[in-house]
Amino acid sequence: MHGLVPLPVSGLGKPYGLLEIEYITRVVRFAAISLENASLFKQATTDRMSGLFSHHFFEKTLEEEMERARRYKSTFSLVMFDIDHFKEVNDAHGHLQGDRVLKEISRYIIKSIRQVDFAARYGGEEFAIILPAVSMQGALMVAERLRKGVEKRKFQSDSDEPLHITISLGVTEFDPEANYAPSEIVREADRALYQSKEMGRNRVTASRSCRK
Repeated sequence: MHGLVPLPVSGLGKPYGLLEIEYITRVVRFAAISLENASLFKQATTDRMSGLFSHHFFEKTLEEEMERARRYKSTFSLVMFDIDHFKEVNDAHGHLQGDRVLKEISRYIIKSIRQVDFAARYGGEEFAIILPAVSMQGALMVAERLRKGVEKRKFQSDSDEPLHITISLGVTEFDPEANYAPSEIVREADRALYQSKEMGRNRVTASRSCRK
């Protein structure tokens, strides 16, 4: 018959029925929607400059991690760090160079942590990493490994000489028995970070857990 499209043939050599074609079409449509939703989710939760999670999504994740730790009487640690003398990098080499440093450090973070860990660009040149089920001792080891890795790294620049970058870090451990807000554990890690900067930069400082 003219004008009719032949039905596609199944793996068994028989043509698909109309119900089967409708089912396959529906599955394909749902798959396309899922891919679109995944793309939208990534755009909504990712910092475009660094490729890490955004500040907003970090705050949401931190609240969820605190609730989980309290529920299961477990712990986690928070590492916060920023790039030493980053303004001088921008002033001396330009903002494009500064952006390259941010991106390279972000890629290094992703390669250096576990898949279950959560790394975010907190703002500007400051970063935050949530380490689930990791105590202060383990977090200090992670932070020191990051510090040494950045210190040894040669960052590409427009000049003949590579850039040498260092970072200062602060670490705190969550206490599931304590009653405090997410902003307080961030403030505790941030306070330890600035102690590292005050003591000469390029170092890791441990903070006590927020206890009340």
